[in-house]
Amino acid sequence: MKKVSKEELVKLLKNKKSQTYTELSKQTGYHPKYLIKLNQALKSNHYTYIRVKRSGAISDSIKSQILEDYLRGDYCSYLDFFRKCGKKYSVSYSFLCKFLSSVSLDMQLLLIVKVKKYQNTYFVAIDYSRKKILYQVSSKKNDCFSVREILYYILTTYGSPTYISFVHCLKVIPAEIEVLLNHYHILNVPYKTVYHSAIISSNLEKEKMVCYRTCQVQKEHFLNRISRKAIQDNLLQFSNIRYLILSDTVIPKGVELVLYYDEVRNPIYVLYQGISYQVKECQRLQSKRGNSKYN
Repeated sequence: MKKVSKEELVKLLKNKKSQTYTELSKQTGYHPKYLIKLNQALKSNHYTYIRVKRSGAISDSIKSQILEDYLRGDYCSYLDFFRKCGKKYSVSYSFLCKFLSSVSLDMQLLLIVKVKKYQNTYFVAIDYSRKKILYQVSSKKNDCFSVREILYYILTTYGSPTYISFVHCLKVIPAEIEVLLNHYHILNVPYKTVYHSAIISSNLEKEKMVCYRTCQVQKEHFLNRISRKAIQDNLLQFSNIRYLILSDTVIPKGVELVLYYDEVRNPIYVLYQGISYQVKECQRLQSKRGNSKYN
């Protein structure tokens, strides 16, 4: 049965006498539960009828304004946007979903998605415009390590994207990731449902044509670092292992050093007075009481 217009439905409900909601449902084509809810809203003056425009009558300027407002605002879904701004444009929810889902934005956007599948958890980096997976990595002990590895690969392989968005991870951006994004001029944007088409249509084919902005990548930005004091001249201790600092000059005992190490806690080099020095393992220690005070 074809539904009657909302204007006619409101008139019928206001003039409702002894008719039941089941009888009205057969007459109007609307579900009885909807009629009950609408009638309650009418009685409490919480219902305002908005004449919805047909999709063909909506101008391109209105569509552009809808898209601009959606991207600028902090909306968690299409429904959230419709509830807050739907009356402003006089459009239906179905039109809003169809329109925003069909939009393809021309922007250098990198999506970093955390995926949980059965017992496995991994991260994928997806180029939004080409809808291609650029990199995939197994989840590490925390999300920062995984994101940092992805960023290093993307920057060295494809360059620096203009925008980045994190999906199912890093709801609050850690300081170390924010420093990386600022250094390489990458703007973090909130994830929008309009980006979802890139996720559901992406595949594992590596896309060689993706090319972001060129940049100089400094590897030390992506290494773990910790402050350590030299326990003897040119000698450093870390994780119950003593390392010899390979330097022609003497690095005296007690000076502050910055130690850079990888994900498995292998030291890479130390930084002292702005100069980097390689290190070499020279002694492994064992302690019945656990790690020493130098760790």
